[in-house]
Amino acid sequence: MPENDWIHSLHKYVAKQLHKPAGFIGWYTQGAVGQDTYAVSLEKEIRELEHILDSLGFYRNPTAYLTYRNVHFEDAENKDYTEGSWVKYVDGLLGEYQVHITVYSAYDDGFVDVYAHHETNWFRHPYKHLFNNDYDAEKGIRIVKDMFSDCCDTVQRSAEDRGWM
Repeated sequence: MPENDWIHSLHKYVAKQLHKPAGFIGWYTQGAVGQDTYAVSLEKEIRELEHILDSLGFYRNPTAYLTYRNVHFEDAENKDYTEGSWVKYVDGLLGEYQVHITVYSAYDDGFVDVYAHHETNWFRHPYKHLFNNDYDAEKGIRIVKDMFSDCCDTVQRSAEDRGWM
């Protein structure tokens, strides 16, 4: 449910606090999202998109590592942290795969940028998931574009429009 914003806030706080200690043992809690996972942009406010995601069967994903975009904004390089991580379990909670999306809305320009990938379901195959077995950005992008084409007007924005350097 979109009303549970506290989940993302807690996730963001914990991931930032644990990142350095986790690094000592070779783990990570945050990292940069790849430009190759960009799916679509929607001319919506983040709250509107959260309601749409909920209606499409997505759930907040507080266990994913925290992602950010390295963007250039107002003559400075910044980490633009995600506004939320969402997951849709393909064939149910214990199905083989999931579609994972992260959303960004940093510039008050009226757009939300959606990044996506298809991957092994972490509930069913935690080890495979952790090591990116069956990770497929192109498949995730296709699935997300199809989902949004049924309910929303989507836009493809250039990397520059999305803040990438």
